Amino acid sequence: MADKFTKEAFTLLGVGVTVVALRTYARFTMVGIRKFMLDDYLMLLAVVVYGLETGAAYSVGARFYGLANNSMTDEQRRTLSPDSPEFALRRDGSKLQLIGWSLYTLLLWLLKLCICIFYTRLTVGLQHMRIRTRIGFILIGVTYVATITAVLAGCGAPFRKNWQIYPDPGSRLSPSESGPFFVAFLTQTDHCQPAISKMDLFFTVAGANGAQQAGSWAVRETFVAVVIGNIPMIYPLFARTFTKISSNFSASRSSRPSKRDGSRSISLKAFSKQPRTANPLSVSSSAEQIIEARYKKDNAAALRQGQDSSSRDIHVVSQTVVGYNTREEGDRHDMEGGHSQCVISTT
Repeated sequence: MADKFTKEAFTLLGVGVTVVALRTYARFTMVGIRKFMLDDYLMLLAVVVYGLETGAAYSVGARFYGLANNSMTDEQRRTLSPDSPEFALRRDGSKLQLIGWSLYTLLLWLLKLCICIFYTRLTVGLQHMRIRTRIGFILIGVTYVATITAVLAGCGAPFRKNWQIYPDPGSRLSPSESGPFFVAFLTQTDHCQPAISKMDLFFTVAGANGAQQAGSWAVRETFVAVVIGNIPMIYPLFARTFTKISSNFSASRSSRPSKRDGSRSISLKAFSKQPRTANPLSVSSSAEQIIEARYKKDNAAALRQGQDSSSRDIHVVSQTVVGYNTREEGDRHDMEGGHSQCVISTT
C-alpha cells in the first residue's frame, strides 16, 4: 500500500511540476520575463508548497506508518505509555498531519488567488467584472484566514492538544479527522474557482479513515487543482504548436507530386506536341513559292517587251501585290492568289 502510494504521489508531483514549467515557458514566450505578473510568481511558490505537501503526505506513511492521535479507544489511550515508540509515532505523526493540512490549505488558496488574478487581466475594461474580481479577492482572503484558523486553533489552548493522545482530545480536535469541521470554509470561493473547490468533499471523507488516507486524497486533489489552474496559460502554447505542425505538414504534402498532377503534366506535354495554328499575318512556304514563280514570270515578260521596243527608252516598273482574306469561321486563313501589275512609262 505504501509503495503504491509512493509511486502515485511522486508521479503526480512530477506531472504537476511539468505542467507549471510549461505554463512558465508559455508566459515567457508570450510576454517575456520582464512582464511576468503576480500570478506567475505565485504559481512558482505554489510548486514549492506542492512539493512540501507531497513530502509530508509521503512521510506520514513511510516514517510514521500512518499513525496519529486518532482511531483509538479510551482504554488504548490510557494504557499507552508515553515512553513507548508507538506513543512517539502517534504524537509526531499528528504534528506532521497538522503541517500537511496547513500546506494543503495554503496550496489551494494560492491557486485560487492565481486564477482570480488571471481573471483580472482577462476582464480589463469590463466594469462589472472588475467589481466581481474584487469581491473574489476579498472572499479568498477572508476564507483563507478562517480556514487556517480552524486548522491550527480548532483545539483552542493549549496548542499541544492537536497531538494530544490522553485524554482523548475529541475527533474534531484530531488533525486526521478534523476535515468536516472546516469544510464550509473550503467551498466559499466556488463562484470564482469552481473546478478547484468542488473536490474538497473527497478529502474530507477520506480524512475520517486515518492520516494515510487523508494525505493520499490531499495529494490527488491538489494535483487536479494544479493542472486545472494552469490550463488557461498552457492552451495558447499548444495551439501555436499544433498550428505550426499542421501548416508544415500541409506544405510538405503540397510539395509532393501526386498522380493527378502527373496526368495533368502528361496531358500538357501531349498538348504541346500538337501543331500550332498559323498566324494570319505570316506567309506559308507554298505561298512563297507561288509568289516567287509569278515574280520571275513577270520579269521575263517585261524583258521580252523591252527587246521589242529597243528604239525607245522604256522603264519597266513591276509591282507585285499579295492579298489576304482572313475568315473567322474555324480559324481558317486562305490566301488569295497574287497578281502582277506592270507599269510602263515611256520617255
